[in-house]
Amino acid sequence: MNIPHIRNGFLMGISCIVATLFLYFVSIYLMLGMRLLVLFCLYIYWMRQTVKETNVNAQHPFIKQELFKTAWLTFILGITISMVFMHIFANYIDPNIITLTQQVSVQSQNDVANIFNLSAEKLKEVQESVAYTNPYSLRLFATQLPSFFVIPGAILAFAISRIVKPTLTNNSTQDKISTL
Repeated sequence: MNIPHIRNGFLMGISCIVATLFLYFVSIYLMLGMRLLVLFCLYIYWMRQTVKETNVNAQHPFIKQELFKTAWLTFILGITISMVFMHIFANYIDPNIITLTQQVSVQSQNDVANIFNLSAEKLKEVQESVAYTNPYSLRLFATQLPSFFVIPGAILAFAISRIVKPTLTNNSTQDKISTL
């Protein structure tokens, strides 16, 4: 593939799957606790790689916008692949992950309630909603995915496109095609 954001987005999704499986086989509790941090590092790595591999014309007036677009498209493709895998894995391969995730979530809510002195009835209300929600359902993913595209996706893409230096060329193939 010659398009870096598609190739790296696919590789980002695959590396997220491999990282998730590695954490799962080491310890399911490690997967539930550390997965987001590990995936966040992978997001940054693959988006950075995409910006570095993007060939842009040095004379192009919208270099930063082009770099933002390629980094963001990498993120969108990679996170979509990762979330679809998690849906399949948690709902069909090992459904116990759903129960364990709910238990970890309830424990986290207890800890937060103790820190912020929340009332017992508010805490019970929140915990009941979590107890009956599948955190890996397609319906939940469909509602969460657009927000993930913006936070952290667009924010990371913006930061990376401003920091990382792309491959600059004086004569890009797009300029040659546009003159034909």
